Amino acid sequence: MSEIIISKLEKVYPNGFKAVHGIDLKIEDGEFMVFVGPSGCAKSTVLRMIAGLEEISGGTISIGGRVVNDLDPKDRKIAMVFQNYALYPHMTVYDNMAFGLKLAKVPKKEIDQRVREAAVKLEIEPLLDRKPKDMSGGQRQRVAVGRAIVRKPAVFLFDEPLSNLDAKLRVSMRARLVKLHRELQKEGQTATMVYVTHDQVEAMTMGDRITVLKEGIILQVDTPLNLYNFPANKFVAGFIGSPSMNFQDAVLEQTDGKFSVTLCGCKFSIPEEKAAKIKKNFQTVGKETFVSANICFGIRPDNIEEKPSEANKNESFEGEITLVEKMGNESYCYFKVNGQDFVSRINAEASAHLQIGDKQKFYFRMDKCHIFDAESEKNLSL
Repeated sequence: MSEIIISKLEKVYPNGFKAVHGIDLKIEDGEFMVFVGPSGCAKSTVLRMIAGLEEISGGTISIGGRVVNDLDPKDRKIAMVFQNYALYPHMTVYDNMAFGLKLAKVPKKEIDQRVREAAVKLEIEPLLDRKPKDMSGGQRQRVAVGRAIVRKPAVFLFDEPLSNLDAKLRVSMRARLVKLHRELQKEGQTATMVYVTHDQVEAMTMGDRITVLKEGIILQVDTPLNLYNFPANKFVAGFIGSPSMNFQDAVLEQTDGKFSVTLCGCKFSIPEEKAAKIKKNFQTVGKETFVSANICFGIRPDNIEEKPSEANKNESFEGEITLVEKMGNESYCYFKVNGQDFVSRINAEASAHLQIGDKQKFYFRMDKCHIFDAESEKNLSL
């Protein structure tokens, strides 16, 4: 077993700055967990504390049921892959991958077997006699991953390992790491992986679950799909998804038990099922009864459509096109409504005729909208 349990974890630096604020998190055995958040949110700090490279100020970390607070990194059964690869420039690929095993006095025959097995998995067998300077960035990164694999650790830790690669290589390496995770699981090996990135696309495509951090606090832990469809608060809603969710200050009104939203001079009705959730959640923020309330209205670009349907036919408005980004099979259509900016994701065929300055009718999928409390930024529509 290699589950990781983080309990009331804190990090306070000598100057008094508190980087991590008593977080709790359980990473399941064999899970691919991704830490994501903006620069300075402490995701790498938490990873380094798991690795033993950063001192813990408070709380506990256990790996496989054993508290590791006071253990040296080498005794934690972890392997870490760094952003800068950290390969020995004077050694061949084979020797780089074998180095840790030699220090651990693993028999020579077993070292050779482990190195060659890892090389096959990562398709780097032809590179075993090369030195790092003779390889591309993507090849070096695979070597760094291979060096981690051969150790057969309880936990793999990845600290933004793909950030130095170009866009095409990042996509390729993402797929390779996910495939590696599955292969290790099928072989019955420990495959718990913790991956740090600032790139929400990486997080969404790789993680079994994602931990979203902000300023040393965990805001939400969930599957990629749930984070996208059911963000707990405005920050998560804006951070996850590309293009980002549309946000507008608005007024939520309640008349005869029915809810509507007024924004940009337009009024939109809220479906009964979503309205019931909003009414219940308003009680939790101390607003049980109200006629109108200031809120933040959120809707994803996918849910602003250019054609009427049963779900949106009564929620139309007209916008002025300001930009159309053609992305191949789809387009991002930017427009203004009474001076307020929105973006819609529509298919390429529907956007082919659109020009800057055109007036275009759009439709809100109000069953997919999100209502955020103006003060706490909590999602009241869940």
